[in-house]
Amino acid sequence: MKLKPILFLCLIFSKTLIAQNLYSLKGIVCNWETKKPVEFCTVMLKDSATLSIKSNTFTDENGYFKFDKISENTYIIIVKFTGFKTNDTVKIKLKSNAVITDTIFIEKLSKNLKEVIIADQKPLLEIEPDKTIYNVENDATLEGLMAIDALKKMPFITVDADDNIQLKGNSNFKVLLNGKNTSIIAKNPKEALKAFPAKLIKRIEIITEPSAKYDAEGSTGIINIITYKKISGYNGNFMGSYSSRGMNNFGGSFNIKIGKLGISSYLGGNYFNYSNQNTYELYRNSMVMGYKNFLHQWGSNNNKGLWNWSNIEMSYDFDTLHTLSIYFTPGGGFSSNNSEQISESKDSIGNITEYFVNTSRSSNKNPSYDLGFDFVKIFKDNEDHEISLSAWRENSSQNSNFTSNRDYLKIPDNNIKSQNNSQDIEYTIKMDYNKPFKNKSKFETGVKYVIRNLSSDYKMKQLDELSSQYLIVPSQSNSLNYTQNVYGVYSTYSYLIKKTRIKTGLRLENTHINASFNKDSMPLKLDYLNLIPTLSISKKTGKKKTYRINYSRRVQRPWLHYLNPYINNIDPKSITYGNPNLQPEKTHNLSMSYNVYFKGNSLDISLSNSFTDDVITSFSTIDSSGVSHTTYLNVARSNTSGINISIWGMFFKKMQVWVGIQTSYVFIEHKLDKARNRSGFSNRGNGNFTWNFEKGYSASLSGWVWQSAPTLQSKRPMNYNYNLSLRKSFFKKKLNIGIVANNFLEKKQTLKTITEDPTFYQESYNRNNAFRYFSVSLSFSFGKLKENISRKKGGSNDDLKGSE
Repeated sequence: MKLKPILFLCLIFSKTLIAQNLYSLKGIVCNWETKKPVEFCTVMLKDSATLSIKSNTFTDENGYFKFDKISENTYIIIVKFTGFKTNDTVKIKLKSNAVITDTIFIEKLSKNLKEVIIADQKPLLEIEPDKTIYNVENDATLEGLMAIDALKKMPFITVDADDNIQLKGNSNFKVLLNGKNTSIIAKNPKEALKAFPAKLIKRIEIITEPSAKYDAEGSTGIINIITYKKISGYNGNFMGSYSSRGMNNFGGSFNIKIGKLGISSYLGGNYFNYSNQNTYELYRNSMVMGYKNFLHQWGSNNNKGLWNWSNIEMSYDFDTLHTLSIYFTPGGGFSSNNSEQISESKDSIGNITEYFVNTSRSSNKNPSYDLGFDFVKIFKDNEDHEISLSAWRENSSQNSNFTSNRDYLKIPDNNIKSQNNSQDIEYTIKMDYNKPFKNKSKFETGVKYVIRNLSSDYKMKQLDELSSQYLIVPSQSNSLNYTQNVYGVYSTYSYLIKKTRIKTGLRLENTHINASFNKDSMPLKLDYLNLIPTLSISKKTGKKKTYRINYSRRVQRPWLHYLNPYINNIDPKSITYGNPNLQPEKTHNLSMSYNVYFKGNSLDISLSNSFTDDVITSFSTIDSSGVSHTTYLNVARSNTSGINISIWGMFFKKMQVWVGIQTSYVFIEHKLDKARNRSGFSNRGNGNFTWNFEKGYSASLSGWVWQSAPTLQSKRPMNYNYNLSLRKSFFKKKLNIGIVANNFLEKKQTLKTITEDPTFYQESYNRNNAFRYFSVSLSFSFGKLKENISRKKGGSNDDLKGSE
């Protein structure tokens, strides 16, 4: 890697830390009516000649403010505070070492505070040139629910009955928290978001065409969850929920700021205990080398576990322009599963060739933590002119064990034990520089270096009948060490031509891979270079209409779930394992969209096309004994074209409506066998209707329906979900209580999946016996809310494909 860009930015970064100013400015802000000091209001210093903001700060508990290291000049002092008129009449010239202004008074607005807040409240859904924003903080229907529930209400996103998440009908995306990758979300987004309270979320951003500023990976896009900006003084909340299906959530946060030091923290968790809620059945006919085999399996399982994550962040403001934050994010969880499965195999004339009962017990532990720091320097000429340095470590482990006792009818029993211990450690350092210009153009550049180390040690043991001991099976035991280093550099430039905003970008990434096994395999070494261009064009006509065109090239590197060659044969008739020789996916995305606001309502229509080569897809083969072997291959190309329509609005001044419809046509080409080509439609529709009554009551009816696209071998069923919720707020919305009825018209749901190939045909049925369930929730907020204290700049390693 060439280090010149990094050294150049480090030089710029170090020079900005040199002291530049000699003067200080002090003052006090008071209420005009009461003559008492006003705490925690915003004070800005504007250059009287250029009218640019040079610095900003906040008053303390006694109404005092102070600016340090201000250059000699004439300034306008601007004071802002919610519910008060802005005061921008104070003009002062710095010409001595310390200047103390006269008392600055601010006057209350004629409208009451409630009216002001309603006028300033953002709509539930916002469309920007490069992203779609869902303002979760304004959705009262999410009180007491989790982040996974918020995703169900967003355009482009689908969450099925098993809480599997897709963006634009694809699982190749990244989920970030405040713009940063976290190990627990990256490795298991479904479980992590089921444990994250929606109460902590300010907004969720969907970036379907990321600019070159973001990592090249995540072929479909990025889901960025922004938590609440923490507030000066202190504040906090806690919540809990209980559901009749056995899933219970809890969470809370506490934040405080004393002087220049701010501390923010939160905790979320999800405890589940499912007993006989899911039963399954499978039929498979196979014809391999002249041998016909008919397999019938049925069974049930019980599982329970706990997922949790937390975060504590400390930030220190050296002054209004320099901030350092340090954060620690522990999390993870554990789960256990007990299942009983009956398998029956028959030959071509119907004779039973194999019959056994498979009783298995499995356990999984997934501890993780992230540790990092961010330093941000803001330049005085513009608050968007900044340079930042971030570094962090992510550490996650996965320790799984299972025991399988197989009671055969005609042959001796076969009992096995399996153990897989894996660890994923990532180190990241990045530097970003942003420079806005007076002509409303902006330049961004940065460098990034990521070191990833993956290790997996897996063992298979089989019970020896003579010694009654479990002995290692050498052919199914091994260890893997996998290292991936990614070097990246990017630049973007955006500019305005009349009402058209154009943003171009280019990112260069070099990837080096080194993998080795303990035995029976040659080392793997691989290097590849990716050049990632991006282009975004948006044009506004009037104040209400926006047209957008976006293009981006993306790559999707495989990771643990796909690479680990650990052989999972807990079901001896269906064996799965990873493939460490996988190549990255390469995707071209093109989209066009139109958005219009009318009478407070919003309509967004978008057309998109994406082409992906070397698709990482699961692929199953059947041997002559009727056993399926499933792994992951780069044997396909896909082409997807679709349309998405979203409508948001407020009707009758009380009813909030959001409806989204999406349909896509997918063509999948098998690069080695054209007879295996597949095509079909993916359809999705969802909606939410919320009515706000008097005295803090609200009711909501929401639901979704989803038909997923076919894969190279499978066709999944149509899936749907709906719920009715009632909520009541107390004590000025500090206390919220909710009741939710999910799928109240049906007790059970059966989903059918078809998997087929020239050598076999398979139907599997998954029956949800707790499709109808009820839940209650409670949340409570407390404290003062005045000023932001969360300074975490963060970053993201949004380049790994975690699961299909």
